[in-house]
Amino acid sequence: MNHDIISKQISKKLNNISDNILKPSLNFGEYNKNEDLKNSVAALILKKINSLIISINNSLQLKDHFLSTYLYRYIYELHLKIAFIYIDKKKINNRLNLFLYKDRLSIRNCYDQLRYNYKYNFLILDHNAHYEKLSHMIHPNIESINMHRWTEEEGFEFIFTNTLLSIILIRQLLFILHNNDLWKLKENLNFKELDLIINQINVLSQNIEIKN
Repeated sequence: MNHDIISKQISKKLNNISDNILKPSLNFGEYNKNEDLKNSVAALILKKINSLIISINNSLQLKDHFLSTYLYRYIYELHLKIAFIYIDKKKINNRLNLFLYKDRLSIRNCYDQLRYNYKYNFLILDHNAHYEKLSHMIHPNIESINMHRWTEEEGFEFIFTNTLLSIILIRQLLFILHNNDLWKLKENLNFKELDLIINQINVLSQNIEIKN
């Protein structure tokens, strides 16, 4: 299948996630951090996720390898921090304060805590190799320089892989917020529709020879 056709199909699905799944869940009003810390942070994260979906779509349409790389890394690190914050209900407020005011949640510490937790270790193990590969490629080295010498096929495979993995991580992020009964996610967030879209994007991968 033609790459441009696949890109347009994925773009429509990403727009669907933003317009029909996320935006209806953004109508929760404003939260005061001093009065409702958990919902305040969750509201910020949900708005950020919607922005990230739009940026993922841009990287796909513009065939921007670097934007795709940075977006995946950002989403992976955001997932690690949010999972770490909410994994222990007794420590949520303390960790939210660290996240909001002191920026003391290191990626390494979050990773070390989560990789031994049965709820998250499978996802972390699945993504960590790709994350480390992309972390290397954001620096000026021969691998990152050679990105601009990739064939159209190689470039598309790279961005498609990052797009699919990013959406899977975003789904997990939304599930973490949903699972903690934050605002009215259980009423407003349509996971069945989101999972259907992810499966549809995954099916499109069968038309592409993904190189790991």
